[in-house]
Amino acid sequence: MRSCDPRPSVGRPRSTEADQAIIDATLDLFAAHGYDGVTIEAVAENAGVARSTIYRRFPTKAELLMAALEATTPAEGLMPDTGSLEDDLFQLAVNLRQLLRSSRLGRVLPAALAARSIHPELAALHENFIRRRRKRSIEIVRRAIERAEIRQDTDPEILIDAVVGPLFFRKLLSGGRIDDRALRQFAKAAVDAHRIDR
Repeated sequence: MRSCDPRPSVGRPRSTEADQAIIDATLDLFAAHGYDGVTIEAVAENAGVARSTIYRRFPTKAELLMAALEATTPAEGLMPDTGSLEDDLFQLAVNLRQLLRSSRLGRVLPAALAARSIHPELAALHENFIRRRRKRSIEIVRRAIERAEIRQDTDPEILIDAVVGPLFFRKLLSGGRIDDRALRQFAKAAVDAHRIDR
């Protein structure tokens, strides 16, 4: 009598090489041609995979693009904890500047911002992405409130915006300087506006 194998059957393991190839192809097409220039067919051809491989991972084009953006912005390692709010904000700005300069994010971000303004399905996913990432930066401000560095009624989101807003504005629009001196000034101005002794 043939014995039964009690172990559940499993499918073929997901290929990390295929995952990376899909992400790379998506980012390349997105940067070169924008949202409308990204098609599952083109991604599949450039990545060397079947269309079904992509659809199994990403049911919609918007989900594919957001997964590609997620891959350009590592969640860990960006949020410092120096014990000083000004130093934390300065280091956060330095990390973001490095990300914009050295990764694909800087190349695809203009296309992503343009796309979200006219494609509601992408805008909704992008808002969720930003909300998740902002939770980590907001913790920097909450720690400072607990240390009594700044006022209890400080709105963490407004304070974070006061630092990263000028950075993104200069990077994407004005072309203004974003050297260490400028980033330090952004951080200092944001903290000074919320100090307890004001």
